[in-house]
Amino acid sequence: LYKTGDLARWLPTGELEYLGRTDHQVKIRGMRVELGEIEAVLRARPGVAAAAAELVDGRLVGYVVGDVPDLSDLLPDFMIPTAWVRLDRLPVTSSGKLDRAALPAPERPADLPWEPPRGEAEHAVAQVWQEVLGLDRPGRNDTFFAVGGDSISSLKVVARLRAMGYGVELQHLFTHQAVAELAAVLRPREAVPETTAGAFDLLSLADRERLTR
Repeated sequence: LYKTGDLARWLPTGELEYLGRTDHQVKIRGMRVELGEIEAVLRARPGVAAAAAELVDGRLVGYVVGDVPDLSDLLPDFMIPTAWVRLDRLPVTSSGKLDRAALPAPERPADLPWEPPRGEAEHAVAQVWQEVLGLDRPGRNDTFFAVGGDSISSLKVVARLRAMGYGVELQHLFTHQAVAELAAVLRPREAVPETTAGAFDLLSLADRERLTR
């Protein structure tokens, strides 16, 4: 048998009901992440007396007693908290362990107002997001992972934009997550220099779609 770390129960009907994880592993942008790894890096930073990490409403939140550190050179982008909460002390249970249930939710920043896409490139990105993610009307300030994107759908987005004639790389979706930001780095296909074929470049759009189903 293989121990997956998933917690479930077998119902009298014969069905399995998923209850969660037996560890602190979470899924971020399609990647399995162990929160303890992030917490270890946080605790090792100068100026941090104690730290915790938690996934709250789809956002990776860092809790620190002390200063908020810069992790850009220490962790990949998807493992860096997108929200921070500074505390005087971390909440603990009666046995002295971290009380994750008592960690406060971060304050949500004021949302940028919805704005329609501008220009040909922004409309192309919005159209692809609408098709791939099933969105009603993506705005130019909407960000890919906040509206439901993940590592699998990112492949579809790149494939469809390339089929429309735009030069785009997969990492652009991670570094330029808003519609307007991604549109700004798109290049017309004729402006893309000839390079050796990368992963999936020799596959047709239909074949790429099959791979991501």
